[in-house]
Amino acid sequence: PIPCVPWQSQTSGHGYQCVLHCHALSVDCEIVALVSCMNRRKLVKKPRFVRSNTTVTCRIKVLQTAALEKYKEFPQLGRFTLRDEGKTIAIGKIMKISLA
Repeated sequence: PIPCVPWQSQTSGHGYQCVLHCHALSVDCEIVALVSCMNRRKLVKKPRFVRSNTTVTCRIKVLQTAALEKYKEFPQLGRFTLRDEGKTIAIGKIMKISLA
């Protein structure tokens, strides 16, 4: 799960494709699953989509091989930015890495 804050796109959800920037890495990625989102006061499990200014826990699949680190083990390399069409749509921390 990867928490992303704040979500800047109007609406985003499963299958959304963008570019992940992490340290010197820039790679295409896809939002595979939205695990949960936190609106102003309420936690929603498995949302279908999210809106701007929402804290999100999601699964992201990178479309190429990438060297990534967990935030807990290496904070400087565990942060990332999601960008689309030249705009930052999310920032976050890598909480878990699974090889699949």
